[in-house]
Amino acid sequence: MFDNYADSASPSLGGMLDAALDRSITTSLESLDSLRSAVRKYARQQRNRGVSLDSVMRAVSSALMEAEDDRGRDMHASSIRDPNLARQLRAWCSEDYLGGG
Repeated sequence: MFDNYADSASPSLGGMLDAALDRSITTSLESLDSLRSAVRKYARQQRNRGVSLDSVMRAVSSALMEAEDDRGRDMHASSIRDPNLARQLRAWCSEDYLGGG
């Protein structure tokens, strides 16, 4: 029986989210490409488990917020959110989830 709860996205996306948040010119495109592949793979896996797209997006958004919070603690700064990256993650989830992979 399928459940409607997404597996945590943090283990598979955490390091890639950190790299994407770095925004360095030499790693940005490469890290975003790796992140896109990982997000799409995660979305497919969760779709195949019968998890709703909304739950998948919440899990990916939570993983991003965890990475942002960790970065803020490491930099001794208040958490800074990246709404553009959050929108892009949701778009990648939808792309593969709705496109059938």
